[in-house]
Amino acid sequence: MAAGIPVLDGLGAVGGGAHARTEHATISGMLERSALTAALLAELAVR
Repeated sequence: MAAGIPVLDGLGAVGGGAHARTEHATISGMLERSALTAALLAELAVR
C-alpha cells in the first residue's frame, strides 16, 4: 500500500528468473548486498 513514505529499494538478491521455477540468487551477489547493507547500517548508526 502506498503511504507516501520514502523506501530504500535495491538491497534484494542478485540473480534472475524472479518468481519463476528458474528463480535463482548468486552467492557473489549476496556477499555484495550484505556488505552494502552493513555499510549502510553502520553509516546510519553514527548519525
